[in-house]
Amino acid sequence: MIKSRNVIFAEAQRAILQEQEVAAPGPDQVLVRSRVTLISTGTELAIFRGGYAPGSVWDRMGRYPCPTGYSNVGEVIAVGAGEDAARFKPGDVVFSWGNHGQYVLASAKKMSHIPEGISEEEAVFGTIAQITLGGIYLSEIALGEAVVLIGAGLLGQMTLQFARWSGAIPAIVVDLSPERLTYAAKRGADFTICPEQEDLGERVRQITKGRMADVVFEITGNAQVIPEALKLLKRRGRLILLGSPGTTVELDFHDLVHKRGIQIIGAHNAVRPAEGCIFNQWTQERHLELFFDLLKSGRVQVTDLITHTFPWTDAPHAYDMLLKDRSHALGVLLDWRSS
Repeated sequence: MIKSRNVIFAEAQRAILQEQEVAAPGPDQVLVRSRVTLISTGTELAIFRGGYAPGSVWDRMGRYPCPTGYSNVGEVIAVGAGEDAARFKPGDVVFSWGNHGQYVLASAKKMSHIPEGISEEEAVFGTIAQITLGGIYLSEIALGEAVVLIGAGLLGQMTLQFARWSGAIPAIVVDLSPERLTYAAKRGADFTICPEQEDLGERVRQITKGRMADVVFEITGNAQVIPEALKLLKRRGRLILLGSPGTTVELDFHDLVHKRGIQIIGAHNAVRPAEGCIFNQWTQERHLELFFDLLKSGRVQVTDLITHTFPWTDAPHAYDMLLKDRSHALGVLLDWRSS
């Protein structure tokens, strides 16, 4: 057993550092000493905030006390038995879905070596890249299609990069935060829209010369946004639900969906094959490989998305900061390299 200080949500809106024992790795497990972890300002913050509806997805996920985090870069300390674990050895620097903690037991099936030339701070965005690339491939963007991205947080900024490489013309980003819209403009958004300052539907109509959007990504996770997102689509358009709405959605399916031939596509990270095949190669592992290739080639950048880096001992403060106002935060890292 190894003693580890881990970040735990003790209850709603209270993050703590708690000492826990970490067992030796079992079959196809790897023991990792964390170096850098990335806070999910969407999923994690939703669980941290609490107050979700009984029976909702967040109610099932957020049972306190609960562990935190799922984007981890660290050093392999010990390796369990099994074919997947045998790919790693002590001293390897790896990306995994490990939690926020000094030491984590990670699944070897969801772990990858980090190629040379990619920094730890870049690699830790791997989970976000997997999530957004899953949505991009489900959207089937074609060259010249008008794409609207609603939500310019971390997921939105990553989706914007991948959408542009997929052929989105124009790429239109929507958010209430001027700061996030400024980030999006610097990252290549053709147009940015703040719905509080102008009519969203009319502006999209002007930009698309009356055709409206071919594809809309809903990335906020706000259920009330979904009916408004549907109104931005042309006939036979596609709505990609990349955010996870935590409550039910009320809408007129006849007018907004059925009559217009709209496709609504759920793009949860689980919607991909467990094993690649000739019909669909895009597993989580294949998406991570692509992300690393894009980083190495310079086609995608993530370090400019890092807005905050906290020593791991300040993790409770990091969550309090995000709870108060996350509009100024994108990539929020916890540094575990000094202990």
